[in-house]
Amino acid sequence: MKQSCKPQHLLAHAQEVASVTSEISRVVMQIWCCKKLHRKKILVFLLFSFKEQNSIMSFEYDEI
Repeated sequence: MKQSCKPQHLLAHAQEVASVTSEISRVVMQIWCCKKLHRKKILVFLLFSFKEQNSIMSFEYDEI
């Protein structure tokens, strides 16, 4: 087991993941409240939000 990552790199990565995760979890909680959405749509939404970080909130829902 060799450690190729230095602590500061791990810390930076952890902060980056945390910011993205908090943003997405906030969106997921909003979606989860809508019972009409299917799991497939949530998955598509997550993939969409990963690709389009800036336009997460401008995503338009079809069937709500």
